[in-house]
Amino acid sequence: MVRFTGYAKKEDPKWLTLLIYAGIVIAAVVLIFGVALFEQWMRSAGKKYSESKITASTSTRGSSSTTIFSETVVIEEESPITVEEVALTSRIESNQPTDSLDSIALKDYSKIYFYSKIKCSELPQTIRHVWLNPAGTVVADVRLTITDESADTWSYVNLNGAKSGNWEIQVRDTDGNVISGSNFVFY
Repeated sequence: MVRFTGYAKKEDPKWLTLLIYAGIVIAAVVLIFGVALFEQWMRSAGKKYSESKITASTSTRGSSSTTIFSETVVIEEESPITVEEVALTSRIESNQPTDSLDSIALKDYSKIYFYSKIKCSELPQTIRHVWLNPAGTVVADVRLTITDESADTWSYVNLNGAKSGNWEIQVRDTDGNVISGSNFVFY
């Protein structure tokens, strides 16, 4: 008589297969969320923000009345240039604005200055102050060369014969991108 010894294959445990599949799914979900969070972080790390500020007042002297409303424009642009401060002023002394204009009478001021404090991560840089009248026509386009990491810059326009309405002053970088600015209404 022949004795036969056989081999019976045992079934693989189902829990091990399930554990492997669950690990693959969890790893895929973590990878997708990680990539999404990294992209969001990279996008937000490169943007520059400026605060929005609105001011208004009226001045009456004699029979003439003039009002200027100024608003700082919020711009989100990537640039090696950061605009830290802007101001509409009647005069510049020691590279700083002497006041912040909320209202102006034509008989008191023949010029209005736009001041901007600039920080640059790459030097040299050129910025432009572009003054636009209510019709959208460029009244002045002033090029300013920045040679220090921190610079106080300004430009001005003559108000004699100026058009009333919504004016805009733009700060532009070398490529012409608007990186900051200010709006004001001139009556």
